[in-house]
Amino acid sequence: MEQLLPDLVRRIAWGGDARRATVRLELGRGALDGARVTVHADGGRVSVELAGDDSVALHAFRERIDERLKARGIDVDDVRVV
Repeated sequence: MEQLLPDLVRRIAWGGDARRATVRLELGRGALDGARVTVHADGGRVSVELAGDDSVALHAFRERIDERLKARGIDVDDVRVV
């Protein structure tokens, strides 16, 4: 995983406190190369924003993220392409 992560994620930044957190990722491979993923968590609820050039790939990715988070019982406010 340590060797694979730099290929998949170009940049990562995060911050937060005991109640809220935000993670920003820039992806670096495949159809989503250059896409940006921002995950906000606030009081146990999660929202995800996706941005990039390939809207078809982003919308498919949005559906996968939404389904997987909900399948794991995560309280999802929104997963959207911006």
